[in-house]
Amino acid sequence: MNKYDYQHGVANYVNKQQKTERDMTEEETTRHQNEMDFVASEECTTWMRAT
Repeated sequence: MNKYDYQHGVANYVNKQQKTERDMTEEETTRHQNEMDFVASEECTTWMRAT
């Protein structure tokens, strides 16, 4: 993952935050939760420190 990918991921995350869960399909909700889990994960924090 490079910086562009990360920034793109954050933009998608912010856009999804503006959607209500009611508007999300089950698949989108699952993907959104996975992205939130990644953003909150130590792996992501470590990766950001390394770049």
